[in-house]
Amino acid sequence: ETNGLTMSDANSSSKKGIDIQKALDILSLRSSHDESVDHQNHSHDCQHHVPEGGEDMGQTIDLVQEEVDSISKSLEERRKSLLEEHTKRGEEIRSKLETMSVSELLNKVMEAQEDRVATYREYDAGLDEVLLSGNITKYPTMCAKATASFSFLSDTIKTIQYIFQSRHNRRDLSKLIESLQRHEQEKLNVTAALHLERIRMGNENGFAHLLQDGVVTLRQKNVTCVEAINDVLDEIRLEIAEENEL
Repeated sequence: ETNGLTMSDANSSSKKGIDIQKALDILSLRSSHDESVDHQNHSHDCQHHVPEGGEDMGQTIDLVQEEVDSISKSLEERRKSLLEEHTKRGEEIRSKLETMSVSELLNKVMEAQEDRVATYREYDAGLDEVLLSGNITKYPTMCAKATASFSFLSDTIKTIQYIFQSRHNRRDLSKLIESLQRHEQEKLNVTAALHLERIRMGNENGFAHLLQDGVVTLRQKNVTCVEAINDVLDEIRLEIAEENEL
């Protein structure tokens, strides 16, 4: 059906990962009061827009464009080198997953979520190392490694979502996985924005107090994302219990 998930949709996840532009959209948010204060001190010709899901992000400061361009360019180069590997890996994953039962697939989702948590820990620890060393050039390489891990996990879960619908006729589970993926993508965007804000805070001592407010707001948004993800995982656990009773 035209409104159903296709294998093309599942494969497209290999192109996704840490989205620097989404992170920048979040960081571009300002309240009307903040804009009026900025206007008194600096001349701004551009207008900021509010990205989807970012209406309540609060006060932030724009990043230095040179830093952003450098990070984005380095990430894009590394993403291209990963695309062929992701395509081949996706085919291998799909062939294994298609032989699994509903219960096995649900447990596979939970395993992938545990790996996501571990990847976030490594991603955050990498930022701490970058900030401690003061060497920002290490950040694109770290992001590329994290992107590879997140993309692999997303490939796996999106393929499971497709199999639930195409082989098991479980559109309810497909929708559940879709919700999980949506919350995870939002969390990844917010996390990337938080990283960039912390990098910015290390370079702008004069605005440290304003940037600290942004960091606090982003951390709160991250907590909200985690709560939404955990709600979906609770539903998946219930589905696993029901499947095991059959």
